[in-house]
Amino acid sequence: MRSIIYLFIAIVSVCLGIAAYFLVAFTPIEAGLLGLSIALACLLAFEVGTRRREIARLDQEISDLSRLHAREAASNQDLWVRVDKITDLDLGNRTEVIEADMSVLGTVVRQVAEATADMEERLARQDQMPETFIDEREAGQKPETYRPEPVIPPEMVRQAVEEGRLVFHLQPIVTLPQRRTECYDLVPRLVLEDGEWADMPDFLPRRGETQLVCRIERLIMQAAIAIVRRASTREQPMTLLVPLTRASLTDRDARAELVAALDANRIVAQNIVFAIDHQQFVAIEPDERDALDALVAKGAHLCIDNAYSLRLEIPALAGIGVRFVKVPARTFINDPGALTDFHTGDVAAYLERGGISLIARDITAEDQILALLDDGVPLAQGDHIAPPAPTETDIGDGESDPANSETVHQLRR
Repeated sequence: MRSIIYLFIAIVSVCLGIAAYFLVAFTPIEAGLLGLSIALACLLAFEVGTRRREIARLDQEISDLSRLHAREAASNQDLWVRVDKITDLDLGNRTEVIEADMSVLGTVVRQVAEATADMEERLARQDQMPETFIDEREAGQKPETYRPEPVIPPEMVRQAVEEGRLVFHLQPIVTLPQRRTECYDLVPRLVLEDGEWADMPDFLPRRGETQLVCRIERLIMQAAIAIVRRASTREQPMTLLVPLTRASLTDRDARAELVAALDANRIVAQNIVFAIDHQQFVAIEPDERDALDALVAKGAHLCIDNAYSLRLEIPALAGIGVRFVKVPARTFINDPGALTDFHTGDVAAYLERGGISLIARDITAEDQILALLDDGVPLAQGDHIAPPAPTETDIGDGESDPANSETVHQLRR
C-alpha cells in the first residue's frame, strides 16, 4: 500500500512539472524544481499522518495492556485470598471421608471392569454360536412345563378348515396406565359344529401334521395382511401380532410363501409382528433362523410369546428383529424369581434400553394391573382388559367369519 502511494505521488509530481513547462512557460530547471518540491511536500505530509496514526494505535494498545494488567492483578489478589482461606481450613475428617469414597469408587470400578469382561466373553461366545439368544444359566432352568395335547383331532380340524370355519379375532394390547390401544393380537379360532369357539391351543397340532399347520398359518398370514391393509386404507395404521410356529419355518414351501407374501405387501410388512413361543424360539435350527432373517429383512418384526425366562441377551435379540416379549402376568407378579434375577421394577426399563417392549399377557383381575403399574410394565393384554373380538377378513379360499362381524375401526374405538 505504501509503495502505491509513493508511486502515485511521483506520477502527480512529474505531471505537474510537465504542465508547468508547457503551460506556464517554466524553464526545464524550474519545472523540475517545482515537481520535486511538490513530491517532497506530499511525502512529508504522508509520513507525518502515518506517524500520528501509528502513535495513536500504540497508545491504544498500551491502554489495553494496562487494563489487562489491572484485571490480572485483581484476579491474582482474589486467588491469593481464596488460597489463604483454604490454607486456614481444618480438613479434619473430610480427608478421611474422601479417602473412603475413593476406596468405594475403586471397588465399584473393579466390579464394573469384571462385569464388562464377563459380558465381552459372553458376546464372543455368542458370535461363535449365534443361535443362542438366552443366558447360559437358562440352560439348567428351562422349565419342563406340561402342555396338554389339543382336544380336537386333526381330522376335525382339517374338515373345519376346508369348510371355512377358521375365523380370526383381534385382542387389543393396551398401554399402562392410559389403557390406550397400542397394537393387536391376532387370535385364530375354530368354530365347532355346536357353534362354540375353540382357541388355538385346543386345535393346532403340536406333533406331526406339518402340512395342516402350514395351511392354517398360511390362512393366518393372509388374514393378517388383509386386516392390516384394511386398517391402512382407513388411515388407521395398526401393528398386528401374528402367531407363528416352527412348522412354517421348517417347511421350504411354507416359508417361501411367507417371504413372498411379505415381499408383495411391503407397504404393510412393517406393521406385522410374528409371535413365536419361547420354547420353540430357542429350539430353532440354523435354516429356520435364516427364514426368520428373511422375514425381518422384508420389514416384519418378531415377538417372543409366553416367555418362561427374561434372562435374555437383549442386544442379540434386538439385532435379529425382536420388538416385543410377552410374559404371563401371574408368573411375573407372583413368582418373578422364575423369570429374572432383576427386581421386577427394573425389567421393563432394561428391555426398553434394548428397544424391546414388555407385554404382560393373560390379565384376569384389576389387582394384577395395579401390580404391573408399580413395576412399570408398559403394555398389557387379557380378557379382563378386552377379550378377543371378531373382525372382518378377506382371506381367500372361501373362508369367512361366520360370527357377527365388527371392523377394525370399531375395535379401535
